[in-house]
Amino acid sequence: MKTNNDNRFKAALAVCRQVTCLSPNPVQTLRWQLRQRQENGLAGACVPQGKRTLISKARYEQWLTQRAGVAA
Repeated sequence: MKTNNDNRFKAALAVCRQVTCLSPNPVQTLRWQLRQRQENGLAGACVPQGKRTLISKARYEQWLTQRAGVAA
């Protein structure tokens, strides 16, 4: 049985092309980040679903902000 929390959680997840709207990075950059997610700390924002990997928009934004702080 699905609850409202399940629906909200799914609404907060996106595929690659939807997430690129959140950052200036092109799709290829996001795909590279996803391939390296175990090393770069992005794994916490990813939810594997079959062949696809869904990304939490909020956690991806947090990850970008943290990475910007590291680079600065």
